[in-house]
Amino acid sequence: MAARAAFCATLKADPSLYQPPPFGWPAVAATIPDSLKAMQAYEDRWTKIAQVSPAGIKADATKVAVAAKKIIDSVTTSRTIDDASNVSAMSSIVAASGIPAWHSEYCG
Repeated sequence: MAARAAFCATLKADPSLYQPPPFGWPAVAATIPDSLKAMQAYEDRWTKIAQVSPAGIKADATKVAVAAKKIIDSVTTSRTIDDASNVSAMSSIVAASGIPAWHSEYCG
């Protein structure tokens, strides 16, 4: 019960985090460092969500954070942003996720 309450409260604080696509993934900022900062904040939020997630949704929340980390690593290395590809990757994670349905059922 406590994990469910923490999960629901975290998502309630930022409704974009459970609305596809792609769970509030940030728009490209004016510079690569600014974009990386926004991407890192997104990954940090999903890492925290995964930590408080109930067992039934923890794996999906972790997948969102891991996918964000992969994109951050790619942008850090390449110093380029392919926003369409990033949004597509995050949207795939969202599509495979049960987070919106879980949120509707348990956080409603």
